[in-house]
Amino acid sequence: MSYQVIARKWRPHTFEEVTGQDVITRTLRNAIESGRLHHAYLFSGARGVGKTTTARIIAKALNCHRSEGPTLTPCRTDDPAACPSCMEISESRSMDVLEIDAASHTGIDDVRDTIIDNINVNPARDRYKVFIIDEVHQLSKPAFNALLKTLEEPPPNVLFVMATTELHKVPITITSRCQEFQFRTIPLQKILDRLTHIAKAESIKISDEALREIARSGEGSMRDAQSNFDQVISFSSDDITAEDVANALGFAGVRLLERTMSAIAERQPKELLDVVETLVSRGNDLRHFCRDLLGLIRDIFVYKAAGFDASLLEGAALNEAEIRALAEKFTEADLTRFFNSLAETEAAIRTAANPRYTLEIGLVKLAELGTVKSIEEILRSLDAIAGGAAAPLASTAAATQEKKTLNPEPQPEPQPEPKAETPEKPEKPAETPPREPEEPDYFADEPPDEPAYFEPEFETEHHFEPVPEIAVAGLTAKLPPLSSDELEHFEIEAVDAAFSARMLALGDDLAPSANADELRAFFADVRHARSAAAGIGTSADIEAGHAMVKGLADAFKDDDFVEIPQLGENPTEAELIAYANALPKVRLLKRVFGAEVVEVKKK
Repeated sequence: MSYQVIARKWRPHTFEEVTGQDVITRTLRNAIESGRLHHAYLFSGARGVGKTTTARIIAKALNCHRSEGPTLTPCRTDDPAACPSCMEISESRSMDVLEIDAASHTGIDDVRDTIIDNINVNPARDRYKVFIIDEVHQLSKPAFNALLKTLEEPPPNVLFVMATTELHKVPITITSRCQEFQFRTIPLQKILDRLTHIAKAESIKISDEALREIARSGEGSMRDAQSNFDQVISFSSDDITAEDVANALGFAGVRLLERTMSAIAERQPKELLDVVETLVSRGNDLRHFCRDLLGLIRDIFVYKAAGFDASLLEGAALNEAEIRALAEKFTEADLTRFFNSLAETEAAIRTAANPRYTLEIGLVKLAELGTVKSIEEILRSLDAIAGGAAAPLASTAAATQEKKTLNPEPQPEPQPEPKAETPEKPEKPAETPPREPEEPDYFADEPPDEPAYFEPEFETEHHFEPVPEIAVAGLTAKLPPLSSDELEHFEIEAVDAAFSARMLALGDDLAPSANADELRAFFADVRHARSAAAGIGTSADIEAGHAMVKGLADAFKDDDFVEIPQLGENPTEAELIAYANALPKVRLLKRVFGAEVVEVKKK
């Protein structure tokens, strides 16, 4: 067969022709020129980026017969005067340059027969014996172990070049003995330039858009792009267009991707279903279409975030004007939702019983996602709704600031002040001091006419803040009240200060009461004065209150003297109980609560 595919015919012959690996080729050229070659190299990277090609160029540079030593310009295969060594190395049939496919020679016997047994044999014709091991990660563990010593200390005229697409599978004992070079994926523009050069050299008529589609189909692999170029040429030998590329390679094409995004922006489910029908009728790979659409969404998102940056949008399917037109129809939040949803659809297609249905539902879902409101829009809507009740809420807040209550529960509505000519309360005795309306009656058994707000009339730097309120859409919700267990752990200085100031105003010097009789008299006088001033409560209520205070004072009163017994070193239980019953505090608790001592323990 005389025809040679483009990927083999246009394989690089020199370091200058290797595309997209400038750092690696520069390092290798300097090593050859200065004579500082390492005895083992490990090339890793994606498929079709030049690993095996570079290994062959190294072998040709070391063994080219047209120079007396290693050279940076070995022979080209299309040169009629090329030396036999370069020709044989390029065609993988050299006796001194052995290419080993580790995928089919994985065992220790293969390594022993091909490498270990022949490594000490001098080259038959060339200067160096070169072992090129492709897909080295597929060697077995015993094979790697057998290669360790040879790889570490080979003969001076032996060179190892190993290539792999899965570097993580190569043992660390191998990588530590090699100089490692990681080949990058080739930029789209460099693949496009190479394909343009090939098209001109082969006199192939093809549009720039079609060449760009072929370069993009390679996904960073030069060999894949050249193979796809061969396929497109076979499909359409005449003037090749972008539509021919899409039909030949089974791709959706740029126009179909643009049509899909426009249908999503305009929320046209019918158009999206027609897109899926087109894909299925052409026999396109639906998962590949999803990946292309994901790439387009990414390009639009990058344009929205950073503008048209050539380095970020080098592999974009659309040009700047087309991306700008689509970007105006979406927000960053929309594109983020689209990407996440479409990624789930692409993953579901892989295991779906009917991928078409999954893709149809997924695309229609993207159109519906455009109607979802953002959190910011919802909050603005709520603010607009709450704005209609601004006046009532403002008045409620003002009233709360004017009246400061100690009770977190809702307070009864204030009653209107009674008219002077129709008093509802009994007349106050002449000897009773005037009423202080601002001070609530803390001793009254019945609630007063007005809410019990705490507003002391004396000056103090402490202020009791009102219970916080939360206004939401015209509703007022107070914070839940604290339980008694929670309240007992709180100390409110404002309340303590207000109480002390009030006691001082009533004539108390805040000193401890001398005895229970003074305390009883104090409460009795205060209750009588406050009840009379308020004009509320019946005489029976007042007498009942006096009785309650008197009973409390009587409970505290203790006129009997009890001598506290002395305890020995080892008192009995009866002696301990007698000792406890004689203590004043224990006697007080027994009188107030009616308690009895049941057990006493000595520490």
